[in-house]
Amino acid sequence: MSKKEKSEAPLVLVRKEVKNLLRLCDVKEFPTPIDDLIESSKLGCESYDLEEAGFLKKIGKKLKEKALKAFEKIRAFLNVRERQILIDKGIHYAKKPFAKLHELGHFRIKWHRDILYVCSELDLDFKTRIEMEKEANVFAAEAIFQGEKFAKMSAQFPLHMNTVIKLSSLCGGSIESTARRFVETSNHNCALAVLRPVPSPAEFGETALEPIYHIYSESFLKKFGRIKLMNHFPSDHPISRIVNEASFEDVLEIEGLINKKLVKIQTFHNGYRVFALIIGGKNK
Repeated sequence: MSKKEKSEAPLVLVRKEVKNLLRLCDVKEFPTPIDDLIESSKLGCESYDLEEAGFLKKIGKKLKEKALKAFEKIRAFLNVRERQILIDKGIHYAKKPFAKLHELGHFRIKWHRDILYVCSELDLDFKTRIEMEKEANVFAAEAIFQGEKFAKMSAQFPLHMNTVIKLSSLCGGSIESTARRFVETSNHNCALAVLRPVPSPAEFGETALEPIYHIYSESFLKKFGRIKLMNHFPSDHPISRIVNEASFEDVLEIEGLINKKLVKIQTFHNGYRVFALIIGGKNK
């Protein structure tokens, strides 16, 4: 593969590969039949347990202690020689679809498959691993949300966090991956802030929030620019109410200023992270 082809892969070649695979499997509805995609690629898929005796031997690895420590952080694994996807039994059910498709992506993207046939991901240099992970993530997202089909469907629903939750159920993606896709493909002025609950140093038993990353729609960036949030939201902050006063089924809404402009902020907590959908109004 040429340098130009590799640079285009995340945006062009990977999406083309997913589109071809969905067409091959005659996928026309949500959710994406992930096991059918894996089977059509002549791969097997099974769960594994790192504590199982002989597991590392079974996948053909001779890892040193340092490598094993890194391997234990991996929740899914592709064994190209054995044409097998292995999924950690301890992975959260909501993350399993993406994990399966991520590993399928490594197999379907030819230059990944060629490399992983002769060496492990742990043997690769940092830059190559980052590039491969990015492309496999693009593959997984494109497969779950079926290219442009998700954007066309989501445009029919209100701009609301409840829509994200509903679309997550319909498409089979996690709340986080669905929220990202919802915002990235939206024609509305919206953004997503993903936050991490942390113990509040001020009040025992209370929870504060720390931002992890932001996602923007193109129109939001044009009108509002990039978000400037605090590095820490104390437990008594309105955004932190979602983890201290609400249940996992609730969506709370407040109004606030983002870059000196009034917006709505709808928050949802899935038990691990807090998702804040920032709505700056619909484009006319």
